[in-house]
Amino acid sequence: MSIRPVATRWFEILVLKKDLNAALECLAGTGAVQLQTRTEAATAWAGVAEGGAEFDKLAARYRAWWPTPANWSGSRFSDLGADPGQRLGEALNVVHAWAHEADGTIGSVQTEMRERDSLATLRRLLSAPQEALPDWPKFVHAGPLLKSEVFQVPAGTMTPEESEDLITARIPDGEGAFLLVLGEAGAVNSLASALISQKCQPLNIPASLPAKREDALEWIEARIQTLDGSIRSATGKLHALSDKHELAATLGRIRQIKWLAGIVPDVGQTQRLAWITGWTNDATGARIEKAMGDCGIHHFIAHPPPPPGANAPVVLTNPPWSRPFEMLTRMLGMPAAGDADPSSVVAIIGPLLFGFMFGDIGQGLVLLLVGLALRGKYPVLGVLVSGGIMSMVFGALFGSVFAREDIVSALWFHPLDHPIELLLISVGAGAAILLTGLLLEALQMHWHGHAGEFWRGHAGLLVAYCGMLAIAFAGWLGVLVMVAGIVWFVAGAGLEPGWRKGAIAIGEMVEALFQLAVNTLSFARVGAFALAHAGLSIAVTSLADAAGPIGYWPVLVLGNAFVIGLEGLVVSIQTTRLVLFEFFIRFLHAGGREFRPLQPPQVNHSGLAEGEQ
Repeated sequence: MSIRPVATRWFEILVLKKDLNAALECLAGTGAVQLQTRTEAATAWAGVAEGGAEFDKLAARYRAWWPTPANWSGSRFSDLGADPGQRLGEALNVVHAWAHEADGTIGSVQTEMRERDSLATLRRLLSAPQEALPDWPKFVHAGPLLKSEVFQVPAGTMTPEESEDLITARIPDGEGAFLLVLGEAGAVNSLASALISQKCQPLNIPASLPAKREDALEWIEARIQTLDGSIRSATGKLHALSDKHELAATLGRIRQIKWLAGIVPDVGQTQRLAWITGWTNDATGARIEKAMGDCGIHHFIAHPPPPPGANAPVVLTNPPWSRPFEMLTRMLGMPAAGDADPSSVVAIIGPLLFGFMFGDIGQGLVLLLVGLALRGKYPVLGVLVSGGIMSMVFGALFGSVFAREDIVSALWFHPLDHPIELLLISVGAGAAILLTGLLLEALQMHWHGHAGEFWRGHAGLLVAYCGMLAIAFAGWLGVLVMVAGIVWFVAGAGLEPGWRKGAIAIGEMVEALFQLAVNTLSFARVGAFALAHAGLSIAVTSLADAAGPIGYWPVLVLGNAFVIGLEGLVVSIQTTRLVLFEFFIRFLHAGGREFRPLQPPQVNHSGLAEGEQ
């Protein structure tokens, strides 16, 4: 048993690319590896994400004006050099340079294309049968009191109710229609606002459009031809700019980098080799070597130092009896490799607290049997085994069997007969638990090479707390010890230059002692819950006795079931709270990360791996 988590070991495996899938499946079968991106690969590709987002913005604006990207192989990432992010930045600079020169031309083309589309729509309207159109010259040149508008109405659009003050005409246009409106200007404008809100577009009628329909159609045709020529000329300029900046090749390279960015950081690959990296809890490497050999995979494995700044996952090495209590440790977070794993300590403290608050031989036996029955299927319920045993132990000390205190004699005392002693014992136990937390913090500081810092200051806090506890027994001697610890702590801070350090140290010491005092008194709840459990037991037996010979056993059974369910839950919550917020906060910094081995494919009842059906 060790209270120090074990850091996993960095590994690098080189295999043939054709064997990559088989190698990963083989490694997953060992349960001993966790894959991770190589630091250098992650760093090299770190700039690609930001550059990719910038490229996506450019594409949203200019994609319609770009040439087709040049072809790329998709596998030769060695051409990208050591910094693909820099190469992407260089490519983006080319795109920006093209955009700077092309913006004016694109703006002109967009304006001309909008005009051309509007004229083409107007041409469809004027090409409608003669009888469908009103007198076009009079309609177009209505005024000054009247106003005319034309709207494109998409199919299925619910147009607002038209005013009686307006003259309207609908002319079918494919799946939609043209709506011609004539009337007083205010009424026309009001209808126009309602139509636009329904995504009906007003049709622009050029001021220079001839009045006669035949002349208007001829004018529109000539204008469209002029616009087509101008658009072709501008498009040619854009093609020339693309050639000038080699935009097709640049866009192809950007697509290549973005595609590779999603693959290369996970498993480094060349044309023929794959590089698998990560962490393993196989200290000697024997399991991995044997597995790869049994799978017949040609490989090269090495265990170089981990990449700079890497946080190695840790493995908790607890004996079977304390493993269920790792759950409590994980609630606050994983300890780092240089920290203490408190699971084994909690496996002792937790059941003691639980049993003290839930002392009953019969009820503890029920919890023990439930834990034994279910821990195979639900390992976390293994905590009920030790909790039930300690409940039985304290039940014997308190003389309680299934809520009755007249079956066995108390080996210690009945809780309700000695409430003050019970509360004092629980506070004393809390002080011992807090001292354990402070000692674990001291041990961690030594492991991290901060022994000097501990003896210079933190040891003073430990002495001051012991002195504060001793006041209740040794009076002034305890006060002197506490003052000595305070002076020790403040003097240690005063060794650093600046008077503010000492002032800050005094404040820190006062706050720390106050917190320790509050945390210590918080353990009085352990005695209070023991008293509550004893009181509830008396209530159950009193009700059973009052129920008479017929109702005695049903009431006693139901009462005990109620106590086991309600009190068991409440006491479990209180035990968890005391461990997490009074004990763990003294030393557990939760700076580690859990080792999560690569899992093989899950197989369902049909025998196929998930995803293969």
